[in-house]
Amino acid sequence: MKAILDEKGKNGLFKDIWDFVERMAGTINRKSFESLLYSGAFDSFGYARKLYTMPAASGESFIDTLLKYADLYSRDKLSSKGSLFGEMAETKPIRPEMPEYHASEQEDETMEMLKKEKELVGMYLSAHPLDKYSFEIDAFTNTNLSDLPDLVARCDREKVSKKVNAAGYITNVQVLTSKSGSPWSKTVIEDFSGSYEFALFGRDHEAFMPYLQLYTPVYIEGVIEEKYFVRPEDRKTKGNPPFVFKIKKISLLGNISGNLIKGFAIRLDTTMLNTEFRHKLVTVVKKNVGTIPLSMYLYDPQTKYKIEFLSRKFRVAVSDPLINDLKDLNIPYSLIRK
Repeated sequence: MKAILDEKGKNGLFKDIWDFVERMAGTINRKSFESLLYSGAFDSFGYARKLYTMPAASGESFIDTLLKYADLYSRDKLSSKGSLFGEMAETKPIRPEMPEYHASEQEDETMEMLKKEKELVGMYLSAHPLDKYSFEIDAFTNTNLSDLPDLVARCDREKVSKKVNAAGYITNVQVLTSKSGSPWSKTVIEDFSGSYEFALFGRDHEAFMPYLQLYTPVYIEGVIEEKYFVRPEDRKTKGNPPFVFKIKKISLLGNISGNLIKGFAIRLDTTMLNTEFRHKLVTVVKKNVGTIPLSMYLYDPQTKYKIEFLSRKFRVAVSDPLINDLKDLNIPYSLIRK
């Protein structure tokens, strides 16, 4: 990194990826190049990270072709200094062409990209795996994962139970075996605030393991309550049991809106209505087709009339894209929960 900063300070910003490898030839090896690539250091050059791993004209990955070019460029630069002919254009190595990014090859590589960032830098840089579920997290959770240990401790002090709805992204799963031979598991789940580790045993392990796969966004419903039952007459001698967080249900986070929302309503007043607004609203509804019934509450400021309309033609998918589109049009909305 010091060599890169020194070169940039001496000769200015790197113009493109070819300018970078030419100027850093002999300093950056393949491992360093990959670390820079996957941490987003080359994003400003305007090429998708996936392109660097695709085959170039030589048949090798563009990374390998590019680094071989850098090596040839470095050797040519050294040899040309003592050459009688100097730097002749026809003898200089030719810059390899960036592979084409065909539409058929475009995949959702966001998750893989984010995993690499976390692995190399220790944090997500370009996005977060839960970004596209921000609506579900805002609408249906009541606890951040980082707050859960303190919440359990508070419930223990106050001797009160509390329902917990949380969501996150699974970053580690360990399936283990007890001394008696029974399987159990430890799972780490992460949200925007931090992470939380929980263990599952017996029937809970068996019931919830299908959801506990690496990099899966999940929605967890549970309760903070006493760890085990103690009869009232025994509490004076045995004391009160500690409070713990118990998981009652795990669902896929992407399915939560459909599971928990009975209907979706938008709120308009007559001053908003015109041809252009109608066209934009219909476009938004058509773009977010789903299974949830759509209602419209219309209010007229002059007459004070309020009218409810239920759409028989359109149903919507309630998620971030719909919410963001409605916010752009300044349309208030409300959820009708099951």
